[in-house]
Amino acid sequence: MTTLDPTNFAVGLTLSGGNHTATYASGSGWLAAYATGTGISAGKWYWRVKCVAGTNNSLFGTGIGTFSQPLNKWWGDTTAGYGQSSSVLGFNGIGHNSSEVAGSPALAAIGDYMVMAWDVGNALLYGTVMTAAGALNTNWNNSGANPATASGGADVSSIGLPLTLGISLDDVGDSGTFDPDTVIADATLTGFLPVAQAYPHTLYITELSSLGIDASGQNILAPVMPPPAEQTVTIGGSSAASAAFGGTTRFVRIYTDAVCSIAFGTNPTATTANQRIAANEKRLYTVTPAMKVAVITNI
Repeated sequence: MTTLDPTNFAVGLTLSGGNHTATYASGSGWLAAYATGTGISAGKWYWRVKCVAGTNNSLFGTGIGTFSQPLNKWWGDTTAGYGQSSSVLGFNGIGHNSSEVAGSPALAAIGDYMVMAWDVGNALLYGTVMTAAGALNTNWNNSGANPATASGGADVSSIGLPLTLGISLDDVGDSGTFDPDTVIADATLTGFLPVAQAYPHTLYITELSSLGIDASGQNILAPVMPPPAEQTVTIGGSSAASAAFGGTTRFVRIYTDAVCSIAFGTNPTATTANQRIAANEKRLYTVTPAMKVAVITNI
């Protein structure tokens, strides 16, 4: 699961909401928090940040940068990053090394979202806003830029890959929620995916031969350990199947660290129309030897 990194955020910020929300508790000037993950080197991604609390003068930031991006700076303050800054009243735009390199629409109200799209291959960055109700302002970079056609984006080729991302806040009492998962259905984001999908997720499969028996001889829904086999499958945007279950396997316990759909069979292909499992959910299934399970992301 992609969140703000509980080991890499500025002193003065507090994290909550499963490490998705940062709140400016004390200090002065910009304070930042990195997202989890080892960096991104390819793909087309977007994410949004909800401006949860603050005043009309509050500045909210998000952006991309190297792992040397300072935690006491906005993401667009140094040569290490590019960042979008948004407010209801004040500076709105995409910056780098403390200079504006592109515009960005203003927030309509506290409670709205900042949205960024990053075309890694073309080294282009886009910023806009979205209402709390989910209406996307498609005037990217405040200039009619269009991520889907790779037009009008801010050139971010001056810093090398891989890059990470995160959020930043400007004043005590401000609060922002990092949302890397929500799907934004809009033509200007054709070909882009939520940035949570940039990081690897895993389906964990525990093969089981039998269930336990309690002291009175009754079967219980507790599998006998140790398991005869365990395996994992990487969850992605296309179907991926496990190895065939072993000859003694009668049950499998499934655990996923991301929202996904799964399908069983001798040669299964998972689609988003198959049964959906929530992130961090465990399920127990009855199977037969030589079956497989296939998985696909389904946010």
